[in-house]
Amino acid sequence: MPGMPAPTASHPSPALDARALSKLHWRCRRGLLENDLFIEQFFLRHEGELTTFHAEGMGALMDLADNDLLDLLLRRKEPSDALDLPAVHTVPAVGYAISAGRQCWVFSGDTERNPALWERINQLDVAMLVIETAFSNREKDLARRSLHLSPSVLADELDFIDTRKRFPIYITHTKPAETEQIMNEIQRFDQTVASGPNVTHDIRWLRAGQEFAI
Repeated sequence: MPGMPAPTASHPSPALDARALSKLHWRCRRGLLENDLFIEQFFLRHEGELTTFHAEGMGALMDLADNDLLDLLLRRKEPSDALDLPAVHTVPAVGYAISAGRQCWVFSGDTERNPALWERINQLDVAMLVIETAFSNREKDLARRSLHLSPSVLADELDFIDTRKRFPIYITHTKPAETEQIMNEIQRFDQTVASGPNVTHDIRWLRAGQEFAI
């Protein structure tokens, strides 16, 4: 969803005032009863928490045809094009899931520990994941302060992946002088720490010029 960056703890999205909320209600009126019922329940549960970021996302959903919107609400298909994913960083950042049909190419963006990202990934049919690991373990404190991943934290994060899911994981955003060290540390933990019985991750370094098809 293009537009404003995803909010972070240090850059929250402004709450909707009464006028903006009323406009959003009007914008979300649909011609299909099933959609109206879903949207009504959403407002009943979340109306007091909505922000301008949420309103922009809902506006994008309302641009869909009724039947396409209902397919998304019933999870009969995943969003096409690009879907914003949450990131945790020192400045506003966002990840992306780009789909072609059912499967998605997922990019984490700059992020540190991020349970919300894994919750969303586990809802998607992921073809491949590109995730940052900027610092080696010897600089894990710097990684934590700057809200980046190190191999030891990446190991913890990958445990959030549903063990029934299988997809290659590509490492990006490594500091050039530390790429070999980072990949060696990742390979060590992935050979010794499996996230569940007989489960290992297919982890690779993302090289310049690689092309992917999904």
